Amino acid sequence: MAGLDCSGNIEALRELNIGAGRVCGSGRNNAMGCKRRSEKIQEQPLRSIRARANGIRWSRIKQMRLFRFLTQLSDSTLDRGALMSRPPVLRRALATAAAATVAIISAHPPVAAQSETRVDSSAPSAVRFSLGTVQTMVGYVQFSFADLDSRFAAAHLPKVASGAGSIGLGADVRAGRALFGGGFQSLLTRSQTDAAFRTRMSGSYSLFDVGYALVAAQRLAIYPLVGVGATRVSVNVRERGDFSFDDGLHSPARELGMSGTAALVHAGILIEQRFKRPNGAEFALSIRAGLTRSVGTQAWQSDESRVNGGPSGVRGSYLRIGFSRPLANRRDAVLPIAGTVLQTVLR
Repeated sequence: MAGLDCSGNIEALRELNIGAGRVCGSGRNNAMGCKRRSEKIQEQPLRSIRARANGIRWSRIKQMRLFRFLTQLSDSTLDRGALMSRPPVLRRALATAAAATVAIISAHPPVAAQSETRVDSSAPSAVRFSLGTVQTMVGYVQFSFADLDSRFAAAHLPKVASGAGSIGLGADVRAGRALFGGGFQSLLTRSQTDAAFRTRMSGSYSLFDVGYALVAAQRLAIYPLVGVGATRVSVNVRERGDFSFDDGLHSPARELGMSGTAALVHAGILIEQRFKRPNGAEFALSIRAGLTRSVGTQAWQSDESRVNGGPSGVRGSYLRIGFSRPLANRRDAVLPIAGTVLQTVLR
């Protein structure tokens, strides 16, 4: 057994810059110990390679699933004729914002691929929020639509509500002090009535943001924001009063619904206060406020029919309170932002 020596293996490991830690002597016990240490040294890089390969393979699977989902949704639900009927300014704005956001997300590889280090759960909030956030938001929107109000007043109908609550989702990705994001808000229905008619207003709006952190402290961040988006306002007018079934059949035009879509630009501010729970979980409360203004003409429709000569020139302001969580990976923001684009296009 004295002839069983692993000194040759130790020299080979030294040439590969992998230290053996100590010289193995002769004898069976020393030889077995040397063999175990050598296997352990060689397994570690293989384990790291396997982990990184699994992470890359899983990310590719998620990308393929997302592409398949968007393709099926587009083929099954997207009305290309309705999309092409939207104003050219709106189509260009949506295409530009969506392409820029997806390019920014795709340009940043996963954190595991950039570095062997992992984000420690005890790291400061500034580090945990450096990738971006996913938000759930509630708020209030105030409209100023003088052209629409004058049309309803001339028709002796109840005035359309000028404000409504909102609820929605959003996400953003961050690189240094820069912020790129998007969000979608649905408006809660508001009704106005008089003795003869009921007027109901609903709608939605989406915004794509670009911001730069003026304040980027560990627990507080402040971002001025600018961007583009789209707004959709729906109005519904119905005659009030009870009626019989046969009267309803003889007067099918008792109710009218129309919706108008337009591109918009906006400017605002985001204030984000970060918190850390005792168990290490982190979250943030944010306030977003800003002004919006439509661009170009409003495209109006009633069901599948185009409505010509509709009002345009909607302006507004918004205030939103959000609950957000930091991203584990930048690609986690793809689905919320892709959903914002699809909701804007399909509606």
